[in-house]
Amino acid sequence: MRWVVLLLSIVVVLPTVCLLWFMLQAMRNERLAVRQKLIDAYDGQLETFTQRLNETTWKPYASQIEQLADRANPPQILAVMAAADPAGWAFGKSAVIYDASGKLLYPIAGESGDEPVEMSELFEAAQRLEWIDRNGAEALKIYTEIAAQTKDDLTWRQAMLGQVRCHRILGDGTRGESVCRLIAYDSKRPPTSPAAIRLTAQARLLLAEIAQNPTAAVEEFLQATLDYDSQSPTWLALDSETRIFLLSKVVDFSGPSGPVDPGQATGYQKRATALMKAEELAATVVRQYPTADGLSKWASGTFGQLEGVESSYGFLYRGTASTLFILGSVESLQTVFDTDKTILNNRNIQLRILDAADQPITATATEGSPLLMTSPGSFFPNWTLELYLTDGDLFDKTAQRQVSLYLWGGILVILVVLLTGALAMQSVGRQIQLNRLKNDFVATVTHELKTPLSSMRMLVDTLLEGHTRDERQVREYLELISRENQRLSRMIDNFLTFSRMERNKNAFTLQSYPPAQIVQSAVEVVENRFQQAGVKFSHDTEANLAEIPADPDAMVTVLVNLLDNAFKYTTSDKQISLRAYRNDSRICFEVKDNGRGMTRKVTRRIFDRFYQADPHLNRTAEGCGLGLSIVQFIVKAHGGRILVESTPGKGSTFTVSLPAIRSHEEPKPA
Repeated sequence: MRWVVLLLSIVVVLPTVCLLWFMLQAMRNERLAVRQKLIDAYDGQLETFTQRLNETTWKPYASQIEQLADRANPPQILAVMAAADPAGWAFGKSAVIYDASGKLLYPIAGESGDEPVEMSELFEAAQRLEWIDRNGAEALKIYTEIAAQTKDDLTWRQAMLGQVRCHRILGDGTRGESVCRLIAYDSKRPPTSPAAIRLTAQARLLLAEIAQNPTAAVEEFLQATLDYDSQSPTWLALDSETRIFLLSKVVDFSGPSGPVDPGQATGYQKRATALMKAEELAATVVRQYPTADGLSKWASGTFGQLEGVESSYGFLYRGTASTLFILGSVESLQTVFDTDKTILNNRNIQLRILDAADQPITATATEGSPLLMTSPGSFFPNWTLELYLTDGDLFDKTAQRQVSLYLWGGILVILVVLLTGALAMQSVGRQIQLNRLKNDFVATVTHELKTPLSSMRMLVDTLLEGHTRDERQVREYLELISRENQRLSRMIDNFLTFSRMERNKNAFTLQSYPPAQIVQSAVEVVENRFQQAGVKFSHDTEANLAEIPADPDAMVTVLVNLLDNAFKYTTSDKQISLRAYRNDSRICFEVKDNGRGMTRKVTRRIFDRFYQADPHLNRTAEGCGLGLSIVQFIVKAHGGRILVESTPGKGSTFTVSLPAIRSHEEPKPA
C-alpha cells in the first residue's frame, strides 16, 4: 500500500505548494504600505487613557483596600477577595495578610508537626479494646474516665472522639451524635492548640456524616466552614491544608447527591469553590513569602507579577497595623484594562500593556514597532504601555482587502485539499490496520483452537484404535482429553467475554458474596493442573472478610485468568500464591508468582487487548493476549481496581481490590 500513500501525498502536497506560491506573489504585489500617520494625534489619547487608568480606577481601588484593612479581620479580607462576583473591586481573588511586624496573620501556615502527644497506658488500653478486641463497651468506659479526669484539651478531645467511635460500635448513634456535637460546637470549651483545632474540625465533619438528621447537620457544617469571621463563635483557626480539605467537603455536600436544599446548594458550592481557589493561591504565595520581609523591595500601592506563580499578580498595601498582599490573575487586570480602553473609541489604534518582565497583559499587538511608549502610571512601576497603529490610508486599506481575499480564498482551498487528503489517508490507514488486526486475530484464534482440538483428536483416535496397554493408560489419556477440553472451554469463554467487551455489554449480576468462596472456586479450577505440573501453590484467605458485591462466576474468571497467567510466565520451580485480605474499606485478591517478571514499559501495556509481553513464549503456551484485558474489563465493571507490581527476573504481583459491603448496604447491578 506504499504507492497509494505516496500518490495521495503528491495529490495533496503539489497543489498546496503551488497555491502557497501564488498567494505569496499576489500579496507581495498588492501590498501598498503607507504606515506612518500623524503620531502626535494619538499622543493626547494615550495621555487621556493613562489619566483615566490612575484617577478613576486605581486610586479608588487603593482607597478601598485601605478601608478594607481597617474594618475587616484577616479571614474576612480573603473572603471578600474570593467572592465570585466582588462588585466594585477592580482586582483580587485572594489575599495574604501580615501584621505590622511582618508576621503572617492569614492564611495560617501548616505546622511541620504538632507537639507529640504521649498516650497514657490507660489510653493505649482503651485503643486496644476498641481497635483490636472490638470491645466497644469496655473501651467506652475507659474513654469516659479519661475525658472526665484529664485537664489537657487535646487529650479530652481524643477521648471524646473515642467515645463517639465506641457508641457507633455499640449501635448507639444518638449518644454518639450527642458526644460528637460537644467536641464540634461547644463554645464553652474552645480548642487551645492547632492539633485540638483540627480534631474539632474532624468532629464537625464526622457529625455531618453520622447525624440522624443529615440535612440540619450538614447545613450547620456548611455554615460553620464558610464563616470567615474570626470573631464568630464557630470560627476555627485552621491551617490552609485542613481548611482547603473542609471546603472540598462543602463542595461535595452541596453537590447534586448531597442532602442540602437544591435552592441553597448552588450558592454554597459557588462560595466554597471560590474560597478553595483563594486558599490554594494564598497558600502557594505564602510558601514564597512566609513573612512580609520578602516583600521589602515591593513598593506599597503598586502591582507586580508573583514569582513562582504562573499568570498571577499582586497588589501590595502597607498600613499602620497590617500589610495586605492582594492576589489575582492576569485575567482580572485584562478585564479592567480592556474596559478602560473603550474611552479611546478609535479602531485605528491598539494598546498593549507589558509588565516589568515584558509579559503582555492585554491582547498581543499587530506587526511592527509601537508608535508610542509610556508608563501606565505610578501603580505599575517598570511597566510599559505601547500604542500601535492598526489601520493605514485608503491605498493600504484597498490593498489589505485584496490581500484578504487572496488569503482567505487560498486558505479555504488549502483546507479543502488537506482535509480531503487527510480523510483519504486516514481511510486507507484504517483499512490497512483493520486487515492486519483481522489477519492476526484469525491466525491467533485458529492456532489456539486448533491446538487443543488436534490433541484431543489424536488421543481419541488412539483410544478408538485400542493402542493402550492397560486401564491406567486409558485413564491417563482421558485426563489429558479433559484438560484440553477445559483449556478449550476457558479459551471460548474468554472469546465470548471479549465479544461482550467489544459490544460494550457488561451486564453482570452482582450479589453479596463471600470472598472466601470465590477463592475456593478458583482454587478448585486450577489446583489439579498445578499439582500435576509440580507447582508450589498456596492460597490463604483472611478470616471474617466482609462480603463484596460481585458476580461470582465473573470474579472466579478473573482469578483463574490471573493464576493461568502466572502459570504460563513461570518456568522452572513454579511458586504461585493466592491471597484474599482486607485493606481499609476494600477487599483485595493478590496473585503472586516467581516468574520472569516485567519491565515498567511492559506493565503499562499489559492490559491492552491482544498484547503479549513475550510473543516467543506464547508460541509454546496457550493464550492470545486477551486474558488480562478481560480481567480489567470485569474488575472495572465491579467498580474495582487492578494493580500490578513486577520486577524482571523476580516475578509479578497482581492485586484486585473491590469495595467491601457495609452491613446496611445492598449491592447495585453493574
